[in-house]
Amino acid sequence: MHVLTKRSFSIRTKILIAFLGLSLFIIFVFGNLTLETLNNVGDYSERTTKELGKNATEDSASALRELGQKNIEQKTTDVARQMEIYILFHVSSVKE
Repeated sequence: MHVLTKRSFSIRTKILIAFLGLSLFIIFVFGNLTLETLNNVGDYSERTTKELGKNATEDSASALRELGQKNIEQKTTDVARQMEIYILFHVSSVKE
């Protein structure tokens, strides 16, 4: 029969196991902190990107409205000037 014997580890093995356990614990803690930080950075990035997109859309829409208004004003000024010229030349020719 096989008799179970109590096996004890040497001091060197015990120190090695302790340092290995401590190293694994530290890696686990820093890994979790790193994942949490990465998640926070991702959330911040998503939030600021959405805000930037919203601001860019609002600025673009405002710029297009202003451009449209300027184009309409210029067109009405041009038409008014053309009508003035037309009336000026046709009214004087009707009087004659």
